[in-house]
Amino acid sequence: MPLKLPLPAGFFERPALNEYDIQRVIREATCSAMSVVHKTQLVGGPIAWSLRSDEVDVKIYKGSPVDDKSDGVAASGAVVYMSVTEVVGTLDEVVELFQTRTTKQAKHFATRFGHQLKDAIKLYSLVEPTADAPMELVDLTWRAYKSPMSLIVAERDACLLECNHAFTCDNGQRGWVVSVQSIELPCCPDLEALGGLVRMMNYGSGHVFLESMDRPGWLEIRYIAHVDFRGIAFDFLTKALAKRNRSWLTQLNINEMASRRRWVSDIHMTKRCRNITDIDRFLREDRVFSDELLQRMDTRFLSKASLAAATACHLCHVEFSWKHRKTNCAKCGHVLCKSCNPWWATTKDSTTKQVRACVICALGRSTHHYRRSSTASQISLPRGSRGGYKAHEDMTEDSSDDGSATYTSHFPLMESSHYSRTSIVLDDYSEYRSVKTVDG
Repeated sequence: MPLKLPLPAGFFERPALNEYDIQRVIREATCSAMSVVHKTQLVGGPIAWSLRSDEVDVKIYKGSPVDDKSDGVAASGAVVYMSVTEVVGTLDEVVELFQTRTTKQAKHFATRFGHQLKDAIKLYSLVEPTADAPMELVDLTWRAYKSPMSLIVAERDACLLECNHAFTCDNGQRGWVVSVQSIELPCCPDLEALGGLVRMMNYGSGHVFLESMDRPGWLEIRYIAHVDFRGIAFDFLTKALAKRNRSWLTQLNINEMASRRRWVSDIHMTKRCRNITDIDRFLREDRVFSDELLQRMDTRFLSKASLAAATACHLCHVEFSWKHRKTNCAKCGHVLCKSCNPWWATTKDSTTKQVRACVICALGRSTHHYRRSSTASQISLPRGSRGGYKAHEDMTEDSSDDGSATYTSHFPLMESSHYSRTSIVLDDYSEYRSVKTVDG
């Protein structure tokens, strides 16, 4: 009989770890985190990347091993995908977004990032983030994942080594990595025989955040997923079909099974990689709802009484009509059209709050810096420009001949390695690219 999730408290027996094992796991966690950074190199890394999908706000790549020595890349059944995007933000904002130190933070994090999780248990906490070192974390956890196709694919679980870690390139570029990698623990055995959960293998996945050297206030985000789902387990629908036609399974040769497996993996991994764009929305939501916005709205520039007097949007200058209704930004108070002043929603303490805030306030900027003339050529706001990512052809002095730049881990147990730099080519007003918000 399958196990019921979530698992009861105390399901896993967790004996205390000795100091030697703790230090060994911490070193392994740091090496794993920096390996994730190294694998995200578009050029000169252990993975050869080919463009899988070129979309408005994200590029998705599919990887293949450069050689057989690539860490887990060439493992049978393993797949590796990466998505790349760029957002307005700072490392401090991203670190705060991923914080789970308090129960409130953990619940908010699970609401945003835990939609694929069915259950999770923290087995050991070896390095906890502190006020002085909020970017460092090492945990051992167990996770159970929802099936992407419940009628065909069985649910998965994994025993993971989690690591949040800061690093700095030799050219001064700061970065932060949030990584996970599979680890074997005696206290966390395979549960397939007990609960039907297929133990997947994670060869090192996570998010890499890099501060832009050329554009202050911007971050490049790379998300890599490098996993082996370890086969497709069929549930009741497939078993029922098999009973009606017992030759159905035997007719599937190894090549057909592998083809179906790759098809399911490609759909699931591509969808997962697209989720990287959610980070931009989460950062904007946090800015909109900062400083107890709903309790004390800042209307320094225009009061709501000016709603009737306004004739055109403060940002795009479109004239108000029945098609373009007037709205107030709850943060700056300006009168804008709905396109420039969308709804933002956040869920805290089981309560969903919604508020209108303009696209400038959502970036954490002042509208005074973005008000433009009313000429016809300057009214295309928001503007969904596309960013082009390419490797530097003319590297700076601190770069090596192979198009890479050295970085230094902040953790003393990790030696320096190499990290590829990229160049971002975006239009002047690409900050206003489309963002998923609630309808309104």
